[in-house]
Parts: sequence; structure tokens; C-alpha cells
Amino acid sequence: MKDYRISNRFFAVKKIASYICSLACMISCTTTEYNSVKVEPVKIVKSISDSVYLSSQVSSLSYANGRYYLSDYYRGIISFDESFNEYAVHEMNIHTAQECQCSMFSINEKGEICMYDSKNHNFVFERNNSEYGIIDSDNIEITQSSRFIFTGDTIICPITKSKMTAAVFSPETLLFTCFPTISDLDDIRMPFHSERLLVRTDEYYFCIGKGLPVIQMFSSSRQQVYSYDLNNIEEISQIFKQEVSNKANSYFVVVKDACAFKDSLFLLIASKKEGKYKCNRILKFIIKEQMIEFDGIYELKGKVYSCICVNGNNQLVAITSKSSCIEIYDL
Repeated sequence: MKDYRISNRFFAVKKIASYICSLACMISCTTTEYNSVKVEPVKIVKSISDSVYLSSQVSSLSYANGRYYLSDYYRGIISFDESFNEYAVHEMNIHTAQECQCSMFSINEKGEICMYDSKNHNFVFERNNSEYGIIDSDNIEITQSSRFIFTGDTIICPITKSKMTAAVFSPETLLFTCFPTISDLDDIRMPFHSERLLVRTDEYYFCIGKGLPVIQMFSSSRQQVYSYDLNNIEEISQIFKQEVSNKANSYFVVVKDACAFKDSLFLLIASKKEGKYKCNRILKFIIKEQMIEFDGIYELKGKVYSCICVNGNNQLVAITSKSSCIEIYDL
């Protein structure tokens, strides 16, 4: 006798595939085709202070208070000035880079650093170059390789296996969860499909799907004010359909990184073509009052980039994965 039972996983895959094909109609019924614009860097930096060369393990890059910060597997967190001449190493007191395995970090308004220690599942704070607090996150499923937000003494980090996509911590305390999932898209049975990146400006929070075609925009009071479907962009819609929608067992990150500064939001996009992996396209959005507007696709010079940020001149800064160079672009 034939077995007509269909697994829950099949239904979940069908659910996501259906959503990816139809979400655009919730916001806009028009999918627009855009051509990528190839751009050249205005500056390439191969070393800092002629003595510090970056490893190929740079997982996060940020800009704050006139300085760049990056996480380097061998040295921990390095900060350096805009001239790339003066640098400092932040090792979080007694913790060395290898002991902590710093995957991501965030910087608050005071210039204090919060690092996520993916080896020990802790958040490590720094104040005046010394450790001042640790949050044990073992009781919640934190997305380990995604950007999070550090503001004041509060951490807002992406989570999975929940009806919300983010958790808010103060030192040693889980305060509450926020930023709801999308019922027609997120499925707790496949949490890797629902992982998010969190970035912010002074006015808004952005919750961005890594493997799902959605950008949720929230006010400073954490109320959703807008949602953008990446399927509206034909070139990006094709990536989601090919790499994500029908592959429940495949973990493919389409949005590799994101950053926001003043009135601009940037997404670093990964894709495969003829079996070759590329991660060099940038989506740019203009942030307006309670909405975002797509502004174009840019193709960077190299083939694979690990992370991005925006500097004080509103220039895009990207780290190449292969040569470990810092490239600066005017977009």
C-alpha cells in the first residue's frame, strides 16, 4: 500500500515557495528589472600603519566616532583612524581573540564595544578598555553570525525559533522580545530560513531577512511602519527563487551583510551563477519618512566580500574576502 503521508517539512517548504512568489503583491504588484552598475573603488587599503595586514577572517566592520572597527580572528577587534595610520587592538580585558572567537560586535553612542563571543555564547562589554559585563545567552536561540544593535547598556539581537525576530537584553537580564515574524513567511521548523540582520539609524530600526526577501522597518518605539519585498527587484527575486525557495535543507544566505547611515541603507548580496559563488553586489535604499525607496544595484570590483559599513562621508566601505583589502566606494 502506498504511503500518502506528507511530512511537515514538505508543507513548510511549499509555504515558503508560495510566499516568495506572492509577497510582492502585498506591497507592490510590479516587479522591476534593474541593471547592475559596475563601480571602481576610490581607495584601496592593503595594510594599516604599514605594519598590520588583515587576515581572511574579518567577519564584521563598523564605523563610529571617526574610526573604523573590524573583528579579526587573530587579533580580536581592531580600530583605526580614517587615515589608516594609527590603530588600537581591543582584546576585551583577559579574553584573547582565539579564546572568544569574536564573530560580531556593535558600538554604542559612547563608543563602547559589545562583542558576541560565539565560542562561549556570551556578550562581552568593554568600557575604558576593560570588561564590564557579560550576558549569558544560553536560554535563547541567538543568531550568531548576524549584526546586532548595542545602544546605551542595551543589546537588541536577532533570534530564531520564536514568534519574534529579536530579543532585548540589559546586563544579565532578558527584558523582552520584539519585531514580530511574518506569519506567511517565517516557520519555526526551519529557523535558518528566518535569520535576520539588525541595523539602525537615529530614527529607525531595520530587520532584514538573510534568506527571506523582506526588510521590516520599525520606529524608535519598535512599531513596524513599513515593509519592503526584495522580490520587487527582478534580479534579486531570481536569486531567492533559485537558491532558497525550494531547498529546505540548503542554507544559503542571500543578504550577507547590511549597514545604515543617515538616509541610506545598503545590503550586500550573495548569489551563484553556473556553480560559482559571488558576493559583490550592493543594494542601495534611500531612507525616507516611514518608508524606504530602492535606489539601485552596484557591482563592486572584486568577486567576494565579507562585510560592509558606511563612513562619515557616506562612502561605502567593503572588506574583500580573498585579498583582505579595504575598499572605499562613492555610491
